[in-house]
Amino acid sequence: MANDSSGSGQEAASRAFEASGDRFLPPDPSSTSRERIPPRAPVAPPRQPAADEAAAYDEDRTGPGTARADTLPPLDSPFRALGEVFGRSLSYVLTTHQGFATGVLILFLLGVLSLQVVGLRRGHSFGADEAWGLVIAGYGALGVVLASVVGLIVLHWLTVWLGGTLRPRAAKKPRRHTPMGEKLFHVITFLASVWTGYTSCYGFQIVFFSPDEGWRYWVVPALAGVIGAGFVFTFWTTLLERMEMANLWQKTVLLGIIAPIGAAIIFGMSTATSVLGVGGDAANTYHLRVSADALQQSLNELRQARVGQYDRLVPIARQMSDRFERLAVQEETHGTLTSAAGAGSVSVFLRDLSQVAGGIADHIEQTRTAETQEIRDINESLRRLREALADRGDVLRANYETLIRDLNSVQSRIGSVAATSPLDYFSFQIATMRDMRPLSADSINRGFAVSQREVVTNLQNDKNTLLDEIAASLKAMGDQGQVVVPPFAPMHDLEAILVYWKQIWLSWAIAIATDMGPLLWILVAAVMPTGSYLVKAHQEEDRAGFPFLEEEAIQD
Repeated sequence: MANDSSGSGQEAASRAFEASGDRFLPPDPSSTSRERIPPRAPVAPPRQPAADEAAAYDEDRTGPGTARADTLPPLDSPFRALGEVFGRSLSYVLTTHQGFATGVLILFLLGVLSLQVVGLRRGHSFGADEAWGLVIAGYGALGVVLASVVGLIVLHWLTVWLGGTLRPRAAKKPRRHTPMGEKLFHVITFLASVWTGYTSCYGFQIVFFSPDEGWRYWVVPALAGVIGAGFVFTFWTTLLERMEMANLWQKTVLLGIIAPIGAAIIFGMSTATSVLGVGGDAANTYHLRVSADALQQSLNELRQARVGQYDRLVPIARQMSDRFERLAVQEETHGTLTSAAGAGSVSVFLRDLSQVAGGIADHIEQTRTAETQEIRDINESLRRLREALADRGDVLRANYETLIRDLNSVQSRIGSVAATSPLDYFSFQIATMRDMRPLSADSINRGFAVSQREVVTNLQNDKNTLLDEIAASLKAMGDQGQVVVPPFAPMHDLEAILVYWKQIWLSWAIAIATDMGPLLWILVAAVMPTGSYLVKAHQEEDRAGFPFLEEEAIQD
């Protein structure tokens, strides 16, 4: 049918040419051949398929002969499917199941509260050890998950890299164009994660291990540092990617729920250990120095108080002894008390009191000599401790237990010196002298029995009055020279970095900046307009044949 119509058209054109001579005339519109030509349907302008566009894009970049149609299919590995499942699951949780993370957090808090209530009911408080036990358990579970994911990703990309090295460079899959800001974010986050992993390794060594444990002192903290660094980098980069593609509601969920949970996990597993790795030794050293300075101050105050006490107690005891001795001599010589010269019960009683007072003075002087030597030895021990606290790093950690024992020993020695006060001994002897009684009044001087009783009573009253005055002086001296020895206890490393945060503020600033700095970047990017960037990214990816989202590629 088509051939007949074309033949009729050619015959009409030739007849018109012959009739017109040399001129060419168009065929008659009323020719029947035109009716035989079937009408053609409208044809859309041809559009180059995506594969041809990608091939043309490759030719523009690398020249002819390297079109995408001639490339090999993308390399796959047994781990790619699992990696895609994990990635889509994580994306599903972050974008559509934000309530799941909230539920997990609520369940964790309820579990901690229930443990605390049960512990209080049983009479055991839920303290720092139990809390850190939960944190360590959670960190271990998270570490197992992250280690599995990291191992899966490493094995996948290892096989991809090994296979990619066997291909020609032009046959490789075109890479997605990444804006400079996103590249800079990835670089900075990677460097920050490497730093936090490095410092976290030393933090774990300080808290949980000692150099005597051999290979575990290096391997386990290094593994913990790698896990922490991987989690920090993966979380922040994933959050930034999701923020770029999220709408307003999804951004609110990501910044209000997911980001605080991730920041809390990072603070517990990375920031605290990073501070320990950078400033943990400084915090412990500062605590030991503060404790040593407090003990030194107590020792100085104790020494000053004892010097004043000994300077006053010895003269009081000597004067009391001389007074009773003088009264005994006067009684024996002149009978000043009984009006009867000679030795008797009164003079014997006075000499006994004089001997007791003299013994008090001698004992106090001996105690003073021994105590002064003990204070000198304690002062020398504190001086050696302060010299040892000047060490840093591994030397300090190796001698840490020895320093703790030495400080405990110094504290106990100062407490022993403070407990053996000469005032207590003097007060005890005063109470003993108060209970002393002379012999019966008529045992020697029978003729003056009645008068002797009155003399003995007056002498007893005078003695008690003198002893009361001395006891009041001793009490006043005790109130003025009271010294409190500060207790010493080795502070936990985590407690030390919290208590002495002002002294290691630079370590805290570095750790917070490296761990939470990407969050500030994400917050700034969240309020910036990203529509034009996303449109441009979609256009570039469409030209490269590399879709921006996997979901879009699946739909296509």
